[in-house]
Order: sequence, then C-alpha cells, then structure tokens
Amino acid sequence: MEQYLTFELHHGTYGILVQQAKEVLENYPITAVPNMPQAMLGVINLRGDATPVMNLSLRLGLTFPKEQGVAHLIVVELAEQTQIALAVEQVKEVVLLEPEAILAPPKQGMNRLLSPSFIQGLVESEPGKMMILLNVEELFSFSSLSAQEALSRLKEDLLQLEAEESYPLEQQG
Repeated sequence: MEQYLTFELHHGTYGILVQQAKEVLENYPITAVPNMPQAMLGVINLRGDATPVMNLSLRLGLTFPKEQGVAHLIVVELAEQTQIALAVEQVKEVVLLEPEAILAPPKQGMNRLLSPSFIQGLVESEPGKMMILLNVEELFSFSSLSAQEALSRLKEDLLQLEAEESYPLEQQG
C-alpha cells in the first residue's frame, strides 16, 4: 500500500505520493516576481530559502478560480534537493491505495499540457468519480514540455534577446 496526499483543483481530486510532499502551508504570503511564466505565482520565503510557487491548475491547463484564491501550498522536493510549492485550492487528506486499485492513464484524448507522463494513474475516489495521481518529477522535467510550451519559451527567449540588442548599453569612453 502507498500513501497519497489528495487535493482539489478545478472541481477534481488529485493526489501525489506522500513522500514527495515535504509540507503543506495554509494562507502563506506569496511575493510576485516580474517576468515570471504565467503559471508561476511568485516566491515564498521558506525558512530563508526563496521557493518558487507554481499555480498547479495553470500548469495542468486548467483554470484557477480567481475568487477562491490560493488556499494551500504543497511544498514538494524534486531531484537534487530542489523544492517548489504547488498552489492548490484545497488539501483534502492522506489515503492508502493498493497498487492493484490504480488504473493506467489513458493514452488518447489527453489535453496537450497534461501528457500521460504526468499521470501516474487513476483511481476511483468515490462511486463514479476518478482521482488523478500525478507524477511530480514528470510535471517539472524538460522532456515533458509540450511542443507549444517549448515554442513559447523559445519565443520569450528570442524576444528578450531582441530587446537587449535594440537597446545596447552605451559604451563609456
């Protein structure tokens, strides 16, 4: 049996392995940082470390109800002791799941941002409702970027370079 921390996003239930979650924060102040990607809300000061905060709904191609705001942050640790806080609507509970109860993710009909590699599996959370189990490492790996995201990042980089070339620093003589 494995333990999963469950949470809500856009009227759906999601889960991540408990060992990937370092801590859960409630109503924690977020500092906006200029020129961050749309899904990044800013940073938090977590015991002296500037930890980036990602709007998980936007990362998954979902909408995030503005009136509800960010209620909870789940701090996860990625490879090489990198941490990021995931903004979610509500943290629910820790559940125990049998590996046999977890269904394989669908291979067709997936949103282009939510590729099957992001999904570890699906499990029935209550009669007629499925909970999506996310693979945290895949959410943040470069190889899991959609072509659209990669193109968007490249475009941002090119615009930045163009702006720098349009306004070269004056040489001091």
